[in-house]
Amino acid sequence: MNFFYQTRVESFSSFLSNDNTYPAHLHRQVEIMFVISGEVEICMEEQVYSLKAGDISVAFPDKIHSLNTEKTSRVLLMVFDIDFLQNFRTTFTQYLPENPIMNTINLTEHGRNALSWLISLSKNMPATADMPDIENLPNHPVVSDTSKIIDEQNDISPNQLYTKSYLTIFLADVFAYLKLIKRSTCTDRNICENILIYLDKHFQENVSLESTAKELGISKFYLSQIFSNKLHTSFPSYVTARRLDFAENLLSTTTKSVTDIAFESGFSSPRTFFRSFQEAYQTTPHQYRKNHNKFLS
Repeated sequence: MNFFYQTRVESFSSFLSNDNTYPAHLHRQVEIMFVISGEVEICMEEQVYSLKAGDISVAFPDKIHSLNTEKTSRVLLMVFDIDFLQNFRTTFTQYLPENPIMNTINLTEHGRNALSWLISLSKNMPATADMPDIENLPNHPVVSDTSKIIDEQNDISPNQLYTKSYLTIFLADVFAYLKLIKRSTCTDRNICENILIYLDKHFQENVSLESTAKELGISKFYLSQIFSNKLHTSFPSYVTARRLDFAENLLSTTTKSVTDIAFESGFSSPRTFFRSFQEAYQTTPHQYRKNHNKFLS
């Protein structure tokens, strides 16, 4: 599947990733990537950028982007809801960067220090040349005593407050450097994004090219062209792949029967599901579950 709408439930997540290659996707969250070592390509809005150690990319909400590592890379990824940092909500909803790429040399000392601490909050970060003294950076203090929670009403832990504070400082530097332009419209999602968002909500239903085009207010011929020319796949192929992604997750994480998973994922019959799954994963749903579901071992 070439494009998909990614559903995330965390308000903030931060993790280190090696040799990251990820297909084109979009989500409602902001995604910031910092290249620690190696090289990685990021494609945003059909524009490809080559990033090296020290480079930073900022993907705004609901903007299609993908990652590709040809050789090797190590990156820090931070993904968060726009409501996680209310002070930047207007920026993320009403503006876009003219160029979403920058380097740590464009950060102030405060921004670099904030980024260092954000890295320290992620797991097992090794020292690298582009971020001096990371190897000697102390582990970030973790407050486990719930009596020391600062904001009891919102149940915010000290670690969350640390993260919000460092991310605020870091983004203040980022937006001081990036040239932001007003989004063309307040509803700003282009037709590709609208299609993917709609299908993410309805792929479990009996959707068709005709019904989707009608719901989006476009012709089925135009919709078909968008899939062929913009998304480089067909409407049926995309929907099937989206259903298989959903089914694969259920097979790996639940004890639901394979038949129930087939119907819940939107397939018209278990037979259709079995055939599609076999073609995509080169194994049967039962065997896949046996190999990947730790709850059934």
